[in-house]
Amino acid sequence: LDKFFELIADEYESMIDVQRNLENIRILLGFLEQLTDSIESSTIVDYGCGTGLSIRPSPMLNIKIIGVDRCPAMRRIASSRGMTVWSPGELARQPKDTLTGAFASYVLHLLPHTHGLRLLWSRLKPGGVLIANFHKDQGIELVNECLEKRQCCIQQLQTPIGSERHGAYVAYV
Repeated sequence: LDKFFELIADEYESMIDVQRNLENIRILLGFLEQLTDSIESSTIVDYGCGTGLSIRPSPMLNIKIIGVDRCPAMRRIASSRGMTVWSPGELARQPKDTLTGAFASYVLHLLPHTHGLRLLWSRLKPGGVLIANFHKDQGIELVNECLEKRQCCIQQLQTPIGSERHGAYVAYV
């Protein structure tokens, strides 16, 4: 999977529906804003940031988005757009319990294991929130099982009308 994304990184956005992805990112950020005390002026992680599409709506919300991605080519593209981007190793070097929130747009259905997810969870502040959508509802069981073991409260979110194509939305607090 890593090699695949490395190979397609430069063509990635011609292969996806960019507007659909941006719509989903806005929905995820909206949920994050509702479920946290305040995300304004916060640092939020885009887990699996890819080419950095989430940098587009972030100035409107007055938040700093830091992308985290396993693929060096995707990180390079996101960085060229002005996004601060961390590798999983850089995320691991961040202090525990410091991040307000995170979101995962169209990524957790591709999760081959939960190492990175557990790492991300350990960096969220107590009360921190991870919001994710599950494309075709794939991967929910794996993520739920992983985070339940970490005393996580799991909340199925109401899918906004007209957004069913993005899959289920879940909040992890």
